[in-house]
Parts: sequence; C-alpha cells; structure tokens
Amino acid sequence: MRASVRRVAIILVGLLKAYCETCDRADHLAGQNDIEKLKESNIPKQKLLSFRDTRLLDHFLIVPKHRFLFCSIDKVASAQFYHALSEIIEIKESTLLSSCRGLAAGCLGYSPEFLLEKLQDSSWHKAVFVRDPFERLVSGYQSKCLQGHDSDRDHCFIDFGGDAEHVPSFERIVEVLANFRDDSNGPKLNQHWERQTKFCGGLGADTLPYFNTVEVLRSDESTHTKVMRMFKAVNTSADKLEIIASIFPPRPTNDWHSTESGKHVARYVGSLDPGLRAELANFYREDYSNFGICPPKYIHGG
Repeated sequence: MRASVRRVAIILVGLLKAYCETCDRADHLAGQNDIEKLKESNIPKQKLLSFRDTRLLDHFLIVPKHRFLFCSIDKVASAQFYHALSEIIEIKESTLLSSCRGLAAGCLGYSPEFLLEKLQDSSWHKAVFVRDPFERLVSGYQSKCLQGHDSDRDHCFIDFGGDAEHVPSFERIVEVLANFRDDSNGPKLNQHWERQTKFCGGLGADTLPYFNTVEVLRSDESTHTKVMRMFKAVNTSADKLEIIASIFPPRPTNDWHSTESGKHVARYVGSLDPGLRAELANFYREDYSNFGICPPKYIHGG
C-alpha cells in the first residue's frame, strides 16, 4: 500500500516537473505568477456564497480605515507584517503581544459573512503573501522543533511526537505529513506546517481572483519592493511607509524571528529518500500550483 502511494506521489511530482518546465523563472522572480495571468485573462469571478474552510479564517487581519484585508500566513513573515500593519493604526505594543491580536478578524468581532462580503468588494484591497512550501516547512521545523529559537515548541511535539529531550527528526515530520489525510472530523495540523491554501477561508481558484496582491515572499530585495507597493496601494502615509521600510529593508536582515531557512532547505529536503521527497511534494502540490511557484529542481532528482 505504501509503495503504491509513493508511485502516485512520484507521478504527481512528474506533473509538477512538467508544469515547472513551462515556468519562466524570470517572470516568477519578478512576481508575475499565475494569479496575475488569471486576472489578465478576464475570466469572470465566481460569486462566493460561503468559505470552503473557516478554521483559519481568523488569519484575516483588517484595517477598516484603509479598506484593507490582509491574509496572514504563519511562517511567511507574519510577525513582521503584523508589526507593519499595527504601525498604520498605531496599535500599542501590549496589544500586539496579547493572545487575541488587535487586528485579527475574530478579535474585532467580524463575522465570516462580513469577511466574505469584503473579499468580494472591489473598493477593498485584499492581499496575501505566500512562500515556497519547502522553505516554509524547514522554517517551521527549525523554529518550532529545534532548541534555541522559539519557546512554543509544544506545537511540534503535539503533531509529531517527542519532547524537548527527544526532538523528532525532519524525516519524521515529512512522514507524518505524507500520511496526513484531510478529514472534517479528524485531527487538524498546526498552522505552522498546514498548507497555505487552507488559510483565510481557502486560497484557490474561487477566491484568489478577488485578491489585489498575491506575492511570493523571497529572501532577496524583491520582498521590499512588493511590500512597499502593497502599502502604497492602500494609501499609507509617507511617515508610516518609512517605518515599514525599516521592517522590510531592501537588504533583508536577520532578526529574532528569522531562521534563514532558505539557506538550509536543500540540505533538509534534498537529503530525503526520493520517494519520501515525492510524497512531500504531493502534500504541498496545491501550494505550488495555486500560487504559480516553481518547485525546486532537486525534488525530482534521485
């Protein structure tokens, strides 16, 4: 049974490889992903009657004054984005650090119906930043499983077993994810390694066309450009833009919440057994295809 699952996974990775071969790497680095191409194709937007998944709907952050709806995804600079958004409306640091964050939809009392309405309201700016799924997973593993970074390591041990003295290996994390099956009545994955397409009511062909900003976060100068473009689009004042530029500088710097996962992803994922690597790619396949991200070449290597 396990062998047949791996064969299917390898076939799907082959399809991802074929998709990747059609990618223009320069276009992707410039942020010209498939979402933008979808918008340019003039395909009619589908009227949304409900969200497909409300579990991570509270990751919508709202700035009503700027008519701004931001989908915050864990391990995609979420702390930095929250800091930047809090600067716009001058949220106090104590609120920023509270368990119920002051910009989150649930904290502000907004209903799913309200969020659905604003998502489809053309006068509101909707935005989401995503990340290469493998790089994001490595970042989650380093910060939530390994010693010496974040204090909330229980997230890792609850989902993957082990404890502070017996840290699960990266291979163990991948095996659990490869065997995970979505079940409305079953266990849910922690948001730090849950697929990005599961956030904010579901990010797919039905919802993404309503977003004005869909960008891939990268560890280079392009992130500064993309972030500043987004905040300018929601009429952020010049003094606030200056502060935001210090949070997302042109040359990325290491801060307390950075794991520099981009430097380690090839070592972690590339060293996996090819079959297990294929299953991991299969698990995250919608993150790659929905956001127009090209998978790294080593996923189909031997």
